[in-house]
Amino acid sequence: MVPVQESSRFPSKRPSMQPTFTDDPTVKREFFAFDEIAGGPLSVRKVSERAPETLENKPATDRLQDLLSAIKWIFLFVPGAVAINFSVMTLSLSMITGVWQDGSLAQWPGAMVAFTFMVLFGIGRLTDMRYLKVVGAILSSSILCTILFHILASFFIGYSGLGWGMLAMCVTTVSFAQIIKNRIDREESV
Repeated sequence: MVPVQESSRFPSKRPSMQPTFTDDPTVKREFFAFDEIAGGPLSVRKVSERAPETLENKPATDRLQDLLSAIKWIFLFVPGAVAINFSVMTLSLSMITGVWQDGSLAQWPGAMVAFTFMVLFGIGRLTDMRYLKVVGAILSSSILCTILFHILASFFIGYSGLGWGMLAMCVTTVSFAQIIKNRIDREESV
């Protein structure tokens, strides 16, 4: 391109460019860098619409992260919630029967700390104190289920189905804890 000093728009002279390498008749022979480009050599080329490419498979790190989350949930969160539930049930049975095992009251707070650590580590949020609500939900659900179980056992089924009652309470407790965890996660993402 060779600069040309002639312009008809403004009285003052401004540098303009003259294309020297094209034989295209639609291209103006003289144009200024800030002129409208419609139809000029710098015009935008239209590209037919096409959807963005999506990867069919997740990267290996995402799959491994999902696997790690599932392992933590299965081997830490659920056993921690079940252990809290069973410890509340055992404590309530000791209160009802009046038979206390040696050191059960002294060991209960330490065990609750260990079970709380298991639950929070299973969630993956050890430092976020908002997730202590999940442990509170497990504890409150365990207490309510234990009261309900003792009412049903006293009037209807007896204590012969203690193991099945404890397992049924665990499903309710873990489900309730997962609902509270999902709710906290949604509040975090908003």
